[in-house]
Amino acid sequence: MLNVRRVVFVFLLLSAALLPVRADSASEAMEQGNALFALGQYEMAIFQYRVALPLLSSEQAAQARYNIGACYYQLRQMSSAVTEFREAIKIRAGSYPKASYALGLALKELGRLAEARAAFIQAAQHSGERQTEALMELGILLARDGDYQAAISRLRQALRQRSRYLPQIHNNLGVILALNGQPTDALEQFDLALKQSGGRLSEASHNLQLCHRLLDGSAPRLIAELKLSGQANQPADSRSSR
Repeated sequence: MLNVRRVVFVFLLLSAALLPVRADSASEAMEQGNALFALGQYEMAIFQYRVALPLLSSEQAAQARYNIGACYYQLRQMSSAVTEFREAIKIRAGSYPKASYALGLALKELGRLAEARAAFIQAAQHSGERQTEALMELGILLARDGDYQAAISRLRQALRQRSRYLPQIHNNLGVILALNGQPTDALEQFDLALKQSGGRLSEASHNLQLCHRLLDGSAPRLIAELKLSGQANQPADSRSSR
């Protein structure tokens, strides 16, 4: 009996000693993955994240899956990115706004626009309508479907977040207002976009000039030449992404 107790005690002691090593290994693998991501070594980063996965809590595993998806996105392997982003969202029981936004971008790249719109809606809803990037992308997709009023509403929601993407949002709102037959309101938005970007947003400069001509009534066909600003942000590795 004494020998059995001694064996059990030694086993528990060894187990306790091993636990920190496992945790440290997972943390180290994640850190190495993030460093490799920053260097553009996406395949090696994926390897490190997968090494870490079996040792992570569910919260950390969701983050690792998101990071793997971001790597595949950068590698232009969109189908694989979609799989990983969906898995990250599933682990978080459907509430992972950043992953939903990234999922929408990957689906958009694949031309699966209805699914992309659903992903952006999910990102907006689970962020309490505060995920600026998702609101911006959602507005663009709604406008492409011809639903200008809904697009305008989403972009105005995005403006209320006071994010660093305000110039792009003002520009895109201007384009949609122009398409909706509101050139005067569009002109105001292009002007705001240009001022808030310090004159650096080329699309806003282009659109401002065109809008002045539209208001003169000299070239109504020019409305087709208005330029939207591109997506706010691409998926990137995250140490505390939500």
